[in-house]
Amino acid sequence: MKEGFVYTVCNAITKTTLETIGPVEYFGLSNIPRKGSFILASNHMSHLDVPLVGASVRAIIYYVARDTLMDHPIMRWLLPKLRAIAIDRDSKGEVRAMKRIIQTAQDGYGILIFPEGTRSPDGNIQPVKNGLGMIACRAGVAIVPARMFGTRNALGKHSNQLQTGVPIAAAFLPPVCPASFDPGPTHPERYAVATERIMRHIAAIRLPDRPAV
Repeated sequence: MKEGFVYTVCNAITKTTLETIGPVEYFGLSNIPRKGSFILASNHMSHLDVPLVGASVRAIIYYVARDTLMDHPIMRWLLPKLRAIAIDRDSKGEVRAMKRIIQTAQDGYGILIFPEGTRSPDGNIQPVKNGLGMIACRAGVAIVPARMFGTRNALGKHSNQLQTGVPIAAAFLPPVCPASFDPGPTHPERYAVATERIMRHIAAIRLPDRPAV
């Protein structure tokens, strides 16, 4: 699959914009596969999280988004071109979206998922439902745990004003194979266990210690 013109232009603008916000650091970029199937699961604090990941990932990756983002006509036109997969609010639409996410991963592409479903208001990881575990187990692909840092300070959930000069960072762990998080189809709490194991990896991510100045 080739990059579309709109995606290429938006990605270039994103990289330039991030550099104007403040120092941007990435840790563990080599842990992200450059091609093939994987799910990148991250915490979520800001609208900056998606572009921060998009600017760093070289693989073809799709983004799971709330369907409310499609309410505006411009976004409804733009987001599909940026490979967004909308999760509908009604149950039938949600099932269709889940099937598409799983199939997309199995077809050899990366998927970015924010298990919390919405931006954290205080920066702490919020309780999550078992959708991540269900998708991960059914897709049967590796999970790349990720964590964003500082994005809430630059543009928090309840802020419309972008703050500059704020350090932001993204950190990625090595891929976790399905056997490490999936307890198996016979387990009565399969998806809950898988979700909890994956979230444990995300919560454990820390930035490296900085040398004293």
